[in-house]
Amino acid sequence: QPLLIVQTKLRSPTLRLLVWNWNRIGDISTVNAHFAKLLEARARLLGQRNDAAVIILSSPYGGDMESAAAVLQEFIVDMLPTIETSLKQAAGGL
Repeated sequence: QPLLIVQTKLRSPTLRLLVWNWNRIGDISTVNAHFAKLLEARARLLGQRNDAAVIILSSPYGGDMESAAAVLQEFIVDMLPTIETSLKQAAGGL
């Protein structure tokens, strides 16, 4: 299923970054901070695992953000399974 992300452009006098981020609460990904807090509270009340992470990726760009977006998309396709496994291991889930 598609992964929803928040996209932000950061600029300084010398660098431009395209930043993608999302929250991971247990096994659920979300971009909604309020929903993330609700998931954390629910897990705590039910005695379930309540591990949480914010995943932040960035890529520099010049005048063309599409190339930076393509780099981030390729990274997600290649690395998302490893990221999710690492988060589960860090939470003691594997």
